Amino acid sequence: MPIIFCVMKALYSRKELRNNPFDGGELQVPLQRYLHRFLNERSKIGRMKHHERDFLFEAMLCIYDSGGGKAFDLFHIPEAEEFLFYWIILMHANITMVFEGKIPVENGRFLTKSEIKRNKNFFFRYLQVWRSQIASGEGIYLSIIKPEIKRKLQDWKNYAILKNISPYALKKKEIYIYACFFDIYYNVKLYFDELPHPYIVQKISGFDVVFNVYSYIHIYSRHYIPNMNYDIGLSTNPELPGVDVEELPRSILELIEKKSKQIPLTQETEYCLFNYNGDKFILWLKYKLLNETKGYGFEVRSFYKCIAECDLAKFDNCENDAGREVAGEV
Repeated sequence: MPIIFCVMKALYSRKELRNNPFDGGELQVPLQRYLHRFLNERSKIGRMKHHERDFLFEAMLCIYDSGGGKAFDLFHIPEAEEFLFYWIILMHANITMVFEGKIPVENGRFLTKSEIKRNKNFFFRYLQVWRSQIASGEGIYLSIIKPEIKRKLQDWKNYAILKNISPYALKKKEIYIYACFFDIYYNVKLYFDELPHPYIVQKISGFDVVFNVYSYIHIYSRHYIPNMNYDIGLSTNPELPGVDVEELPRSILELIEKKSKQIPLTQETEYCLFNYNGDKFILWLKYKLLNETKGYGFEVRSFYKCIAECDLAKFDNCENDAGREVAGEV
């Protein structure tokens, strides 16, 4: 079972640590401080912010001792289990989880067969922990992931029947889907964990506009992982200027802000329409009583490239329906 601790104040922000990555050379001050904490104040490691543990454990993968061997073995560090599961997913996820063949790692080398076996064994052991966490649906992240992954798995079951996909192939895809949702969970928590609240609010056209955990998980899981979504008919977003998946909340709110300067939001606004390189995109909003502010405003619901006729038709009607939408270029 995962270890849970009370969180303490961060030594460095996520942005500060991203600007000081460890390259395997001289230890920078942030890493020196975190290593000191790990070696001398071990009880505090689990209480650090999510982005701090991510920084520390990623760096520890690249630290070698005087004999040329790895200085730390994350497989023997209980506090690193969540990071290790994430790291294994990044290395082995393709169309399915792949634990064979040549898998590149650092310095141009490939994983050995024993390393692949070790990763595979850990992956399937922790996968059971992850599935149990989802089943519980507890907390701000899992309560949203639980229904989202349930719908995704059902979509793939329906697709398997339609395309006569074998039970074995479907099982491999389901494992991949669980892995993808852990990647989503890990990265969404990276963004929100250091903030005072699991959402951000921006005043746009006089309204509070909220981008919360639901907004992030829903958009990320449905429109940013092609191998999980394309076959079941969901569109995936290409790279767009100013839209960074790792900074999706701010990116989307800035996009709404930019477009609202052309046509301000009103209580009747339901969506914003955008064009980029010939593609059409829709950003759904919902005017409601916000749990976050206890007042009325907008919640970001979804953002994706339009492929359905019902969405594309909105661009034909935008001049006659300007009160409900904001249209423009990305």
